Formats: sequence, C-alpha cells, structure tokens
Amino acid sequence: RIGWESDFSIYDATDQLRAIKQAMSDLNMQSNTVSPQAVRNEISRAKDELATPHEYAERSEGFFQEMAASIYHRYQRILRDAQALDFGDMIAYAVRILRESPEARAAYHERHRFILVDEYQDTNRAQYCLIRELGAGHGNVCVVGDDDQSIYSWRGADVSNILDFERHFPAASVVRLERNYRSTKSILKVSNAVISRLANRSDKTLWTDRDEGTPVGIIEAIDEEDEARQVLEAIRKVTADGDVLRNDVAIMYRTN
Repeated sequence: RIGWESDFSIYDATDQLRAIKQAMSDLNMQSNTVSPQAVRNEISRAKDELATPHEYAERSEGFFQEMAASIYHRYQRILRDAQALDFGDMIAYAVRILRESPEARAAYHERHRFILVDEYQDTNRAQYCLIRELGAGHGNVCVVGDDDQSIYSWRGADVSNILDFERHFPAASVVRLERNYRSTKSILKVSNAVISRLANRSDKTLWTDRDEGTPVGIIEAIDEEDEARQVLEAIRKVTADGDVLRNDVAIMYRTN
C-alpha cells in the first residue's frame, strides 16, 4: 500500500548513519559542516512527530535545520531505493496506512481488539497516533504509566499523552496505584514534597504502611571526588563500631 516490497530491510542506527553520510555526499555537504549524528537525531525527532520531509522543511529555521531538511529529503530517497525503513518509518507508515485505508483499518481493529501500553508516559506523538488509530474502532485501550516519572522529553516523549488520556478516550476509567510497597514513610514524604511542585501533573499521593524509617539525608558536594569522599566518610562512620560490616553497605547510582 505504500510502495515497499514485503521483504523490506530495517535500518538500525548504524545503517541510518551510513545512509545520512551518503545523502550528505550526494548533496556535496561536508561532515565538518553539520554532524551526521546530529542530523540523524534530528530526522528521528521529526519522524517521532510524524513530520514528512516536506512538512519538516516548511517549519525549519536556522542553518542546521535547513541543512537537515535537505538531507532528510535525500535520505528518504535512499531508503526507498534500497527498499528499507528505519524505526521511525515503521510507525509513521503504519499510522498512514491506518488513516488512508479503510480496509486495513478494519482488519487491524478486528485483529487487535484489546491494547495494553506500558510506560505510557514515555510515548511520543507518533506512538500515540498509532495507539489511537488501533484503538479507535473499539476503545479497548489500557495504558499504564506515571506522569511524575516522565524524564525522556529530550528524546521525544510527550507527557501530555498520559495527562490528556481521559480527554482522548472519554469513556476511560482511571485507577490510581498510590500504595508503595518499597519505600519507608520518610522517603515518600520527601518524594511527595518534591514532585508536588510540578505544574502539570495528575493528582496523587503515594503512601505506605511500612515504618517511618530513617530520615532522608541530603549532602552537597563540590564535585565527583568530593562526593566520593563524603560517601566513604559515611561508610567509615556506620562501620566504626562493628555493628555494621562493610559487606552490609551498598552504593546505588544513576549513571557511572
């Protein structure tokens, strides 16, 4: 329906980068003019918003986006000539087929009569449109997520997908899972106090029937070495009397 053979190839990040470099070469652009990796990320973001090369070119502003728009056009031609799709295309063309073909839409509504989406706060616009097109026939869409844990806006996630879910699906019921089984009361008090300052969020308060627990401690470090020294000093203090062994101590971190 979209002009690709059924045995099309799927381009991963490495394939994408190679195709973008080819597109830049075809357009006589040097890699020191714009970064191929940056262009790849920009094209991926455009596809996350379902923006075609023409639509992206119309809204492009500034040198980089204008260069990216030219490369986007050529890049899509390279993919078509190779009978290939990248991951953004797979969603974008699926949405296009569902919107343009009544037969395909009816077939997939029948095939996928119940839809469950996990980590819904991390979905982008293209993923939302795919979910909405698939669920339009029956409305049997269940999503699980927490808007307070939406941390991937930098890669296209749109928290409004979950905040506006009841508006998108007016018949939806909302079940709030506010009981926390993992943390103590003192930790949840801090979490609730911090997260409540967000301007746009759904109303919920985490609670637990666990003990109050040790008060939360906050340290301020000058740099990573100062942070490490403070952690080591804390370990020395709790292990000094022998009641706590070093084997009983764990350090958890977000990134290494």
